[in-house]
Amino acid sequence: MTTSYTEKVRRIRSTSLIAYWPLDENSGTVAWDWGKSAYNATSSGVVPADKVVYGKDGGPCYKFDGSASYVDIYAALAGAIDTVGTGSIWFACEDNVLNGTTLRRIFTMSADANNAVLIEKTAVANTFRVAYIAGGTTKSVSPVIYEPGLSDMGKNWHHLAITLSTTADEAKVYLDGAQSGSTLTSLGTWSGAVASDKFVLGSASTPAANVWLGWLQHMALWIVVLSDDEIADLAKIGP
Repeated sequence: MTTSYTEKVRRIRSTSLIAYWPLDENSGTVAWDWGKSAYNATSSGVVPADKVVYGKDGGPCYKFDGSASYVDIYAALAGAIDTVGTGSIWFACEDNVLNGTTLRRIFTMSADANNAVLIEKTAVANTFRVAYIAGGTTKSVSPVIYEPGLSDMGKNWHHLAITLSTTADEAKVYLDGAQSGSTLTSLGTWSGAVASDKFVLGSASTPAANVWLGWLQHMALWIVVLSDDEIADLAKIGP
């Protein structure tokens, strides 16, 4: 992993960076948190430091197998960002994922079916969904991504981010540094119980379901809403 991007993530609103998992471990099942709270996660069925595809920054990344892989994150963290915050992640997928009709989850933070934040490849070809569900009210944006002519050795990485403020009553979704779709308003009120919180990367749940088929890197969470310029900066590799 190149130091410049990692340090950029840690520099942006550093006092509000609640958690950051570079997902750059070479072995083992611990995904180390480089944020301020040491929310180290546990991986299952993941290939760390996959040697076929490298991360957007040229460093190691996690490979998810599409059937049994996931990273289980400290659940209590979900309660800290369900009303205000920013999530940021890089992803790449196997060739048959984008034009396929299999639901595949990148990110899940949920208390129950009526209270969740999620990022997923939908059952519609080339279409993703980034959703905030609170009190049974669902607000979502569906970015479309086309990647013609990819091969196993030529993966395209993309950056997705979501910002949320229930106080301002708005949420925004960003694809590759630019806002995707309109600003979401009339958000519901989060009513899930913290005791039932789940926070998973690469799967809809634990045990694994709707598993991601591809690679993930640099999952970061802030307890503030980052600006458009800060999101655009995160979508660029380099200092």
